[in-house]
Amino acid sequence: MVNTKQKIIQAAAELYNTHGVASVRLQQIADSAELSIGNLAYHFKNKEAITLAVFQKLTDEVRQILNVFRQSSDFLDFDQQLGKWFSFQQRYAFYFSDNTPWPEKKLQRLRTQLFSRLVCQIQKRFDFHCKRGAVQPDTAQRDYRVVAETIGMTVTLWPLYRGLQGKLADNEKEYKRAIWSQFLPYFTSRGLAEYNELIQPLLAPKE
Repeated sequence: MVNTKQKIIQAAAELYNTHGVASVRLQQIADSAELSIGNLAYHFKNKEAITLAVFQKLTDEVRQILNVFRQSSDFLDFDQQLGKWFSFQQRYAFYFSDNTPWPEKKLQRLRTQLFSRLVCQIQKRFDFHCKRGAVQPDTAQRDYRVVAETIGMTVTLWPLYRGLQGKLADNEKEYKRAIWSQFLPYFTSRGLAEYNELIQPLLAPKE
């Protein structure tokens, strides 16, 4: 059963995702949580306290997503992690894209660290799949550190890109295809065969 504090945090997160953190008023949060302002204030003294609780909750969720790492020796574990990223962004796209100052600088720094961890994981995936012959070797002309940063930006900011294009970001297969397409140029023949067998069927549009 969801308690009142959790209800307030969830209501605020949904409003932030729709309107942005700065635009949401305390009254809107109370209305969305179906509470009076007085009852809201009993649990959180102000909007900053609510926002702090929201970011603490979402930071924990991001940590959990990042724990889905190298759980299999093929490409499937990354595809599973992408599914979790997509679900998270459908609910909380503002976590990475909203530039409103956070209520606590420590949490803002932690968001940066978590993004760095994501990029590091992607680079480690390249290294791992390179060693097993599924990805081409890293070279001066093929810098996987830079490639990993670009993929990391797509993973976290895809809803923002889609919005700038006037498009929706609600199709998980489109999201995954946009990310996997950045891996394709670096696969060996073995990697491409594995991708076609394991991943491509999961990304194909329904007929």
